[in-house]
Amino acid sequence: VIDPVKPSESSGLGPDGPRFSVGAVLSIDSDFKVRFTLAKNPATPKSLLVELAADRHEWVRSGVANNPSTPPPCLGLLASDPDEAVRSAIAANPSTTPDHLATLAVDPEPLVRRHAAGNPSTPPECLVLLATAMDEGVLRDLAANPAATTETLAMLATDEAIYVRAGVAGNPTTEQFILSALAADSSLSVRATVAEHPNIPMALLETLAIDVEPYVRCCVAATRCATPSMLSELAVDPDVLVRSRVAESPSTPAEILSILASDPADEVRLPAAANSKVGPLALAQLSTDHSGKVREAAAANTMTPPEVVSVLASDTDKDVRCAVAQNSSAPADVLIGMAADRSAYVRCALAKNPSSPAEVSAALSTDVLWYVRREAAVQSCTPPGVLAVLAHDSDAQVRSGVAGNPATEPEVLAALGGDPEADVRLQVAGHRAAPHAILTTLAKDPEEDIRRALAANPSTPPEILMAFAVESTSDLRERVAGNQSVGVELPFEPALVSGNEMMRAFLAGWLKGQPDALLALAGDKAASVRARAATNHQTSLDQILALSRDESVE
Repeated sequence: VIDPVKPSESSGLGPDGPRFSVGAVLSIDSDFKVRFTLAKNPATPKSLLVELAADRHEWVRSGVANNPSTPPPCLGLLASDPDEAVRSAIAANPSTTPDHLATLAVDPEPLVRRHAAGNPSTPPECLVLLATAMDEGVLRDLAANPAATTETLAMLATDEAIYVRAGVAGNPTTEQFILSALAADSSLSVRATVAEHPNIPMALLETLAIDVEPYVRCCVAATRCATPSMLSELAVDPDVLVRSRVAESPSTPAEILSILASDPADEVRLPAAANSKVGPLALAQLSTDHSGKVREAAAANTMTPPEVVSVLASDTDKDVRCAVAQNSSAPADVLIGMAADRSAYVRCALAKNPSSPAEVSAALSTDVLWYVRREAAVQSCTPPGVLAVLAHDSDAQVRSGVAGNPATEPEVLAALGGDPEADVRLQVAGHRAAPHAILTTLAKDPEEDIRRALAANPSTPPEILMAFAVESTSDLRERVAGNQSVGVELPFEPALVSGNEMMRAFLAGWLKGQPDALLALAGDKAASVRARAATNHQTSLDQILALSRDESVE
């Protein structure tokens, strides 16, 4: 499970001697999927990303190219990569230097040029050149590029392709005279995009507010730029979808919402009932609506008056009561009373409310139905004391919910780490607050899923991650490669020279200032270890000569 070809140069020197990271060991893994996962992990040390940029597998190099932590010099190296996917990733990376983007802008592959056309860091003169391309994909990405010049956008605004013109209409830097031209475009999608532009002139918006296409008027109604007078006109639009957009807009004044609260269409009254700007009188009216969905929206609205919420808590429709149960503004006495609601669906919803009093959580923790208790167990708003009680629940699924709850305290997790049910231990293994001692114990668990959860947990002790990094199971190593703690370093210990083959192979190519250990590794029984020793610049000349006569060492 090692790659004997590529040496790893990543190392550190701490007060206790040479140090190396978990990622450094994984960077020589023979499975390219492990190296690919390491290459795309933002937590991978920059020194390792530089090494992985020279990997023989294109997936690994593309992982480095897409990694936001990759240093610019490394991106420059990959800009001339032979693989199209790698160069495309570099062309799309905003950290790529303008000089390299200038080269990628004239790449023979359309996909590379397209990504360069959409990159805000591409030099303006290159964007002007790309505007003459015949490739619609290149022009579409260029049209949306905020770095495109006004001249370029003006030219693209007359392109025959709708998506190109729409890209210009949505570009935040498009000037008003171009928007004015696009507001009269034959395509409704282009006009609709103009209506959504954050810098649209009011005169244009007023024109689009009376557009012949309902979809364009919908976009006007939804934009924050719409004035109260526009919304007032659109509130009586003959198209129900337009009125619905007005009803759900956060810019719509309360007086207009009051009118929409009496709209004949359920599709309009429902968003009006959910709007935080709607007034108390309108909400009181909507709370008695014949449509259960409308009453449900009113019940969920945090602006609904307490006296109205209290009435809705007894609604015959369980979905309405459920909305009350999750309303963070519902009165405490109402929520306490709902803990005894006849519907388990409502009681489960009550567990999700962060404003529920402690009495509610306590009542739900003793509910007769296990799935109600589990709902309380998985909610981060459940008090720690209640979670401690639920940790002893007779149902394993409830205990599993507690074990996976981010609010569960470490001492409770420590107890659950010894649970007889594997699903409970699995949740503890993936919990960031689990004590190191219990995570170390779980590393010996016979269940492979538990070891996988540990491999992905950033809180897993570095010693355990290192042990997994040299495991024979590539799936486990791949999970470690994606761990946020992959850059954590451990000190070199002489006993590691007697470790498994992958660890010995890594050390053979990495060790510095340890002549005795290198001598032992150069004579290792495994050819892969001896091959790595041959790449180490600190291996003695005599050892190199001996290894050169070793037919099993390439």
